Amino acid sequence: MIPGEWVPSRRSGDGETIGYLEMVGDDVVPRGLVGNALGGPLDDWDAAEQVIADVAMRQLGERWVFTTD
Repeated sequence: MIPGEWVPSRRSGDGETIGYLEMVGDDVVPRGLVGNALGGPLDDWDAAEQVIADVAMRQLGERWVFTTD
C-alpha cells in the first residue's frame, strides 16, 4: 500500500500518476508506481520528478515477476 503522505507525480500529458515523491527530512525520494525507490534522496523537487519521468515509465515496460517462498 502506498503511504498517504507520498505525493503523486503525474505525467504532464494526461495527468496519470506515474510515481510518488516521499519527503525525508528536507530531501525527496523519487519512487515508482509500485513504491520502489528510483534513487537516493535528492535536495531538489524538480530533479526528483525528472527521475520519475525518466525511469518509472521505462520500468513499467519491463517484465515483472512476483515470487514468494
